[in-house]
Amino acid sequence: MGRKLQIAGLVVLAIVAALLSLAALPGVRSQWQTPVAATPVASPTATPTETPTTTPTAIASGTTEATATATPTTTPTATGLAGLADRLAADDPVSIMVLGDGSGDATDEWVYLWARQVHKKRDVSYRSWDNSAGTWRKANPKGGATSATFWNASLSAPNLATEPRRVAEVWKPADVVILSYGHRKSADEIGPALTAIRKAVLEQNPDADIIVMIQNPDPVATQATQQATTQAVAKWAKKNDLDTVDIYSAFLDDPRPRAQLVEADGSPTPAGSMLWADTVQTALTAA
Repeated sequence: MGRKLQIAGLVVLAIVAALLSLAALPGVRSQWQTPVAATPVASPTATPTETPTTTPTAIASGTTEATATATPTTTPTATGLAGLADRLAADDPVSIMVLGDGSGDATDEWVYLWARQVHKKRDVSYRSWDNSAGTWRKANPKGGATSATFWNASLSAPNLATEPRRVAEVWKPADVVILSYGHRKSADEIGPALTAIRKAVLEQNPDADIIVMIQNPDPVATQATQQATTQAVAKWAKKNDLDTVDIYSAFLDDPRPRAQLVEADGSPTPAGSMLWADTVQTALTAA
């Protein structure tokens, strides 16, 4: 009996040893671990490797990068009204200087009113020239880093002979310069004066884009003189291949009586100033 129990014990020990050896085989162990390890290991490894690799390769190889670069490069190549329209439509900063007379120097006149219209679509900074102090007034509004900045150097009754020197005095880096002269000036003097002013501008920035205003008509009593002057301005602009905004015709086409648009001295009334600003904006939209 004792011998049988001894043999049975040996058999049990042999079976246990066999089972332990089977559990230690690599093939059996990997069948349990592989499904657990396969999901986290395979997926994270594939995702970071494929995404960064394919994206930079596509950019470097051409189409996307070339298209993105082409837009800012081609935008400044347009000039005149079309160029200004493109600059104002973009998100990049743009600097606009207005050199002119008293028809645009106040906050109820066309430059400021036009800046307010631009402000409806993008950030704007507006500053006006204080001639008595010889400095620029504080910005209102101030704007930000990507603003369309308006430098309004318009001056009541400017002396055309000294305007070229004033350009150097008031100058701020400007992409676009708008010339607005003509009120109470003769047709004979306006062309040579504009030539000198343009030269002064180009000395500050040889690449400045220049646009010319054909100013509003005078009251009926003095309309002949102003008509001759505006025609001389238009002729000068055409000779120099410069875009113009025809404020004169806009006033003639408006159905309201002349007295509602023009004051006795020829300056635009508040209604006339708004018509002027609207005409500038319409010209840019059509460019």
